[in-house]
Amino acid sequence: MKVERRFDYLYGSELQQRIAERPVVWVPLGPLERHGEHLPWGLDGRKAQLQCERLAERFGGVVLPAVQVAGVHEPWNPDPETYRQMRAKIGDFYIRESTLDALAEDLMRELANIGFRVIVLNSGHHPRYQSQRRCDRYWRMSASRQLHRQSHPHAHHRWRRMHSS
Repeated sequence: MKVERRFDYLYGSELQQRIAERPVVWVPLGPLERHGEHLPWGLDGRKAQLQCERLAERFGGVVLPAVQVAGVHEPWNPDPETYRQMRAKIGDFYIRESTLDALAEDLMRELANIGFRVIVLNSGHHPRYQSQRRCDRYWRMSASRQLHRQSHPHAHHRWRRMHSS
């Protein structure tokens, strides 16, 4: 029987059971943006979601639902009206960098608070910029919490809170 690993499909104490088995959480990120006429708007988040589900099947842990609004782009045009018109024409959905920073920080803090010791942010859209910068920022802010960054071949960064002795 296949073990359910998707956070939003777990019931009651199943979450605590999964955390006790392997305190790893996979967090897929991706913006809603146009990929032409041949691919869906949610491609980046869906791609990250499926990667996380496959990694969780292999290595264990729990997978959060994809955060589909987690996209950041610097304005392509410094004029606010021109930028707004470009967004309206194309339809891409982005958030401010400060919003993504706050979201990532809150996610990592609260996931650690409920017991996860390894938190993997996996972006389906410009991973180095979307995930790594958030993790690096949180790493600097959380040094006193004994969070340690490690490289991982299948995701960009993972965080481990060391057990206090």
